[in-house]
Amino acid sequence: MRRALLAVAMLLTAAVSPAFAGYIIIRVLLENTDPGPTMPSPGEPGDYYYDDDERGGKFGNFPPRGSIGPLPPTGMGSPGAVGPGSPAPGLGTETGKTPADYDPRRSIVVIIPTETDLVSKPLDESKAFHEYYNPYYRKFVTYWYGRRLTPVLFVDSTSIQLYEQLLDKPERRKTYATLLRQQYQAWQKSKTDINALYDALIAALRAGIIRDHNPPKEDLPPADAMKIAQELLDVAAAKKIPLPDKVQRFVNAWSQMHEAVKMPASLRGSAAENWKNVLDARKVKVIGHYAIIYWDTPDTPPNDEVGRRGIQLNDHFYAYFLWHATRGIVLPVPTKPLLVVLATEARQMRPLRQALDGLPMHTAAFYSSEHSLLVLSPERLDNVAQTFIRQNDQIFKRGLSREPLLRGEIPKMDATGEKGPKPADVARASTLALVEKFFIDDSEIAAVTAEGTRQLLFETGQLPQYVTIPHWLSFGAVSFFSRPRAPAYVTLGEEEKPTMAVALRDGYDLPNFFHHRYFRDLDDKKELNPNRAKLLEHVLTDAYFAGIKNGDDPDPAPETKKKDKDKPKGPAPSRGPFAGPLPIPGPGYGPGDGRDEPAGGLIAPPDMENPLLLLRKKRERLTIKAHATAWALYYYLANEKPAQLQQYLAELNRFPRDLPIDGRTAFQIFTRVFQLTNPADGSLDTAKFQKFAEEWVAEILNESPTWIDLPVVIPEKPKDEDPKNPMTPTPKFGSPPIGPGIPVRP
Repeated sequence: MRRALLAVAMLLTAAVSPAFAGYIIIRVLLENTDPGPTMPSPGEPGDYYYDDDERGGKFGNFPPRGSIGPLPPTGMGSPGAVGPGSPAPGLGTETGKTPADYDPRRSIVVIIPTETDLVSKPLDESKAFHEYYNPYYRKFVTYWYGRRLTPVLFVDSTSIQLYEQLLDKPERRKTYATLLRQQYQAWQKSKTDINALYDALIAALRAGIIRDHNPPKEDLPPADAMKIAQELLDVAAAKKIPLPDKVQRFVNAWSQMHEAVKMPASLRGSAAENWKNVLDARKVKVIGHYAIIYWDTPDTPPNDEVGRRGIQLNDHFYAYFLWHATRGIVLPVPTKPLLVVLATEARQMRPLRQALDGLPMHTAAFYSSEHSLLVLSPERLDNVAQTFIRQNDQIFKRGLSREPLLRGEIPKMDATGEKGPKPADVARASTLALVEKFFIDDSEIAAVTAEGTRQLLFETGQLPQYVTIPHWLSFGAVSFFSRPRAPAYVTLGEEEKPTMAVALRDGYDLPNFFHHRYFRDLDDKKELNPNRAKLLEHVLTDAYFAGIKNGDDPDPAPETKKKDKDKPKGPAPSRGPFAGPLPIPGPGYGPGDGRDEPAGGLIAPPDMENPLLLLRKKRERLTIKAHATAWALYYYLANEKPAQLQQYLAELNRFPRDLPIDGRTAFQIFTRVFQLTNPADGSLDTAKFQKFAEEWVAEILNESPTWIDLPVVIPEKPKDEDPKNPMTPTPKFGSPPIGPGIPVRP
């Protein structure tokens, strides 16, 4: 009946049929910014923060990052106005490029779940439709930390793109949260199939739904991993249903940890107050198992950043112990609050890391094992993220407010922009406010699950705290539990079409889709050493991490065939009789890093590549290989050989404090623990080692992909406004509702 009424209503308004909800992807294109060294990391894929001292050992000691640089000009039209159909200030003007020239990383991508339809409605629903003063836009409902958001979708495909391919994933009009509630509801109706309840627990872990913070649905009971885990204990205690082995294993382990995991920590006896005084911070707030030390960070609704970080940290804490319980592993649960420092500004991170002797930053966070401190940045540190944040701030300084727009409150508008914001300004601001919310959440969860994992690994004795372990092991362990959120960008086919790999489930008990996708891409492009034994040796000896500084890949370069289209056609162009020698790339190229055009208008020939730019590309690709192979090896060992992995860690823990373990020593310990040596003399058994390496690579390549490849849409040149009426947005009336304004004339 509801569907019939909806269909009649849509016909009466002549609007297009709604798209059934699931997941949508919004991509904001940035311009006039260089993504910088966008090397993938365990927490914020695509970002890599260089070390500026020797604390990181012999790996990754690159020059410090440069400044963001001046923002692009904002003078577009009347003050505060963003012309319909044209890019916002500094957004998405990079058009007309070929796939080879286009860099898709210069964008912000968020995946937004929704269980409602995308329906076209007047921008201000309290007033009648008007094609200029109150046009149609698509709207939907989503949730953010229990808050109901009703944003407006502004999509011009030039500055803001909408990807709708996942609206029917995982099923039509459902998200993974919906499926989890249905699984739990099915169990509650019969309460006989204990396997179904355990499967719901695994589904909750994989979807990252550790605690359900959204309001309950009337027709479906709330479900999350912690609630289901408790119900499994209750069923086991009742002894009415026989437990399968996997369920019994979980119950045995979780029953020994669950009370300590759920019990909030006490500030009594904690070092938090001492650190607050040492750092001259203002407040300490204990949330669950964490004591958060901070200065002026908002700690009250609706912008309770401290509370939000507490939720993220504790959800990850619960998931960490739940996952180990599914493997039958009992860990010591910290009784004192874990210490977290929440910096006020991003620029505090570098001096804090130097003062606290922190480990190298791969995300917008770092961990100091010496002081057992986790330090979180208030925002991402890379140029792309900083540019997005600053451009958004410029837009909202013109009078529009984020929170009212996300609540669906539309201010008084004026189509001319003289007495109020234009409708297109309001719609664009609503979409950007939504993207900002999910972008911030994605970044924070990525940092918390990366460096927060490192903190838990040390606090629970999974990694030796005072031994400098191999880099691949440290990174692999962290990336095993971290939750990447941003896409992995690869090129596919002979045309090298840019593609972004995204995952709708990025929780626990699944491969890290980001590193898994790059591992598969490296294999597809023949960049993994075909001799799997050599590949494994290079991972174990940290050869890939050691080569990052100078871009030295120890593997042989893959064979490349030069395409006909790449060959120069005809004679080389004449440079004139007075032309001097060709300029040598280096100083005079922008900031001196080879990213910009040569100074003085000199242009190098197309076949002459800037050596600094080439070095940066080598570093980026080698970092991808180092990270992907480190994750792949740890993932294989944790799942297939967990007992030997624990023995390997125990062997490393016997080394003297602060003594770096060189690559060959770590290699020899590994081969001995994993029984890859000859019993007679302890020398390497090459046959066993070769078989081990081949089985490892085959297992990772055969692992089912958890990502979805989506072609990146290269923006076209924006259309001009209607000269007869500059207020008319493009595309014109009657076009599909993918444009910025009016999808169809009623």
